Amino acid sequence: MPLTISHAAAAVPLRRFRLPTSALIFGTMVPDFEFFLRMNHERVIGHTPIGLLLFCIPVGLLGLVIFHNLLKHPLLSLLPHKHQAKLLPVAQQFSFFPPRRFGAIVLALLIGAVSHILWDSFTHEGSWFVERLALLRVPLLTIGERSLKVCDFLQHGSSAIGFAILVLAYRKWYLQTPKAPEPARPLFSRSTRLAVFGGMSGFACIGGLAYGFAALPGHTDLDVAQTFIATTVVCSVSAFLAAWIAYSVIWHTLIPRTEDSPTVSEPFAN
Repeated sequence: MPLTISHAAAAVPLRRFRLPTSALIFGTMVPDFEFFLRMNHERVIGHTPIGLLLFCIPVGLLGLVIFHNLLKHPLLSLLPHKHQAKLLPVAQQFSFFPPRRFGAIVLALLIGAVSHILWDSFTHEGSWFVERLALLRVPLLTIGERSLKVCDFLQHGSSAIGFAILVLAYRKWYLQTPKAPEPARPLFSRSTRLAVFGGMSGFACIGGLAYGFAALPGHTDLDVAQTFIATTVVCSVSAFLAAWIAYSVIWHTLIPRTEDSPTVSEPFAN
């Protein structure tokens, strides 16, 4: 599968419709959330038409509630101080109402999820476009008994391109945003930020690898290796999210809210 976060690149051009940005971003990634919730890379409902209504929208709404009320402020406190200062002026409360606003959020989730499924339809064997466009099934490389097709290379190539688009979009926003003073009393020092983020990342890597090795069969080949990598990546993301939630709960419990406490919103307002 393409790197989940790379799907958020689709939100960059979709912002012209003036829909809530964070809802668009969540929508572009939410079909993959079933992998992280089940800790399994097999698709069940998230990438299906009925899943748009039964999974993507409700899970996307729940994800937005959790992100904006629990996760985003602790996340900002782990960023470099200059980035915190850039983000502070655009920080805002995320609201689901009035009804017109809620409708815009649901529409943004739906459009984002459709863009995800459309993207995947060019990069997965058995998907709609891969089944109908012979070019996407042309073998480009053979390793043992496994042939890697055009669609396989599109998965990884589109991940790299999508991630690059996100980096460039944020860099453009960062450079165009007027310089703001850094927080007078930064919440965490650089060493503390690195320790917290390193701890969460280490937990994610160890957890993902442990789960991946536990799921390995007794033999190895390319298909088994691909399954191991996919399982390890999915479970690493699940473990990182669990660590992020735990850190956020501790953050909100132990750190008093003051005017100098960092607050965060998406870099593109709304």
